[in-house]
Amino acid sequence: MIAILKREIKSFFVTPIFYVFITMFLILSALFFRISGIIQHQVADISGFFQWMPLALTFLIPVLTMRCLADEKKSKTDQLLFTSPVNTWEIVLGKYFAAVFVFVITMLSTIVYPIILYVFGNPATAPIVSHYIGYILYGAALIAIGIYVSSLTENQFIAAVVSFGIFFVLYFLEIVGVLSGSIRFANFIGFISLQRRFEYFHISVLNLSSIVYFLLIAALFVFLTIQRLNRKRVV
Repeated sequence: MIAILKREIKSFFVTPIFYVFITMFLILSALFFRISGIIQHQVADISGFFQWMPLALTFLIPVLTMRCLADEKKSKTDQLLFTSPVNTWEIVLGKYFAAVFVFVITMLSTIVYPIILYVFGNPATAPIVSHYIGYILYGAALIAIGIYVSSLTENQFIAAVVSFGIFFVLYFLEIVGVLSGSIRFANFIGFISLQRRFEYFHISVLNLSSIVYFLLIAALFVFLTIQRLNRKRVV
């Protein structure tokens, strides 16, 4: 798995995908920092900035994950992986952790915004840490879903569009529950909503059930990807 992880990380840095991803990320994060009102109102509170970031991930994660397995299928290099003495779970985990690594590295670029707050104000550290933990977990869950979608097709564009569609629905899922008019249905939707789970971190609460929920979502789709590749490997 380590060999695959290293190969995937290296491939990210030598392909245009990474540079498109990080450029879009930096532009959106700067935009959200600007519209969060931190500078205009001179408040040492970064929660407004992080409130917008899940929306950014809805657009950006598909760019990061679309090539993970779709590109292997298109170039037929997946056959080399399947005939190599490497377990399927090592292939999937190597690709998954490589994408998570790139995401975390990119995310760390936003540390400049808390630094600005510390220079010009006295922000509370706990909310900042809580947001970053929630942000990482949210991204890790979306990456697992995106890689699974990538395993279903050899077309990177289709993988990106389908992933975006799924993430878009997940982002606005809670609104659907509210509009349904059913309290029971709204509560159920709220329970499974990634956005609702992220809100606990937004209010600086390290909710154990939310942490476990994001980890379970990631584990579930990594498992589904492994099963998907195992079926193809047998065939």
